[in-house]
Amino acid sequence: MASPLKIEIGLWYHCRPGDYGKGTGDNNFNSPAVKEALQDFVHGGLLVKSPAGSEAEYYATEALAVWVSALKRVPWPVQTWTIPALDAEQRG
Repeated sequence: MASPLKIEIGLWYHCRPGDYGKGTGDNNFNSPAVKEALQDFVHGGLLVKSPAGSEAEYYATEALAVWVSALKRVPWPVQTWTIPALDAEQRG
């Protein structure tokens, strides 16, 4: 299951060139949590490490596009009101 940070990182690489957070003034690219998330993406085949000398350290793969497509299909949550005692009676 993806954390909010991993979802943010995945969307970043899906939508933007360049590495996560670089050039935004909020550069947390080297934080332990981000490094771990990037390793998970590489291990899962959603990102690939770039060759030395490339502009960005990581690039998105087709697998990342598939994952983002799945995220886009998650419906909005809906609120339902229930009375637990009555629900139990209906089931029993």
